[in-house]
Amino acid sequence: MTLPTLTFGVVPFKQDNGARLLLNDFCARLGDAIGHVVHPHRAPSPEALAAAVSAGRVHVAWLSPTLLATSKLADLVVPLASSIREGSAQYHAALFARDDSPIKAAEDLARKRVAWVAPSSASGYIYPRLALARRGLDPRTLFASEGFHQSHGAVAAAVSEGRADVGATFVSFENGDPSRPVARAGFRELEGASPARIVLMAGPIPADVIVALRSFNPQFRANLLRALKVLAAGEATSASVQSIFGVRTFAAHSENALATLHQMIKSARDMGLL
Repeated sequence: MTLPTLTFGVVPFKQDNGARLLLNDFCARLGDAIGHVVHPHRAPSPEALAAAVSAGRVHVAWLSPTLLATSKLADLVVPLASSIREGSAQYHAALFARDDSPIKAAEDLARKRVAWVAPSSASGYIYPRLALARRGLDPRTLFASEGFHQSHGAVAAAVSEGRADVGATFVSFENGDPSRPVARAGFRELEGASPARIVLMAGPIPADVIVALRSFNPQFRANLLRALKVLAAGEATSASVQSIFGVRTFAAHSENALATLHQMIKSARDMGLL
């Protein structure tokens, strides 16, 4: 009997062969768990992934909740799982600079070059811009130049290599508590990157979600959520899940988690920042 097929889409932290192999293996194991053939789809940007979902080429995807809130995808998909990092379904945003940079604080950013992830990225664009505005620094005029690099890995590389003075990325703290040490951050994930420090922090932000098309029946969606949890906990697959998604496990998505996000997006739009 031929198994049904579906496509799982992500924007990898790094677009390299290692990421391709990890995603291929993850999709094969996910397919075994749910009785489908699961094809991987590596999108070059969040917007490209949204377009693939809208066109029906991707059926399950790992997305920023901000992308859901700023696009028409909410009519097409159902959030299934929230990413759990360091025991929390929330994380933070950070503007960061190299350790050897003269940039010490947000007030030092005038006429500097900034690397953003994408216009739909909460940690890589929206939240840091709001944080700057709330300090009286207008992000629309603050920087000498702004560039979108489409992934957190590319932002980290731009700052590390000196092509940008400051970058925006995600940061997670031990036990989800920003008063504790940093557990993970985009500027620490890039192998060989120059040491970096946080210049400005913003958040908390609802964690990334895994979504499925609304056309899938509730039983299938429940099976998919269960399989994701099993893969995150599995001895043979947990390392791959952490590498691809940067998470320890998945939890059932709560609609309440997005309420604050919608308020932040409205604030950004009202201030002309989006």
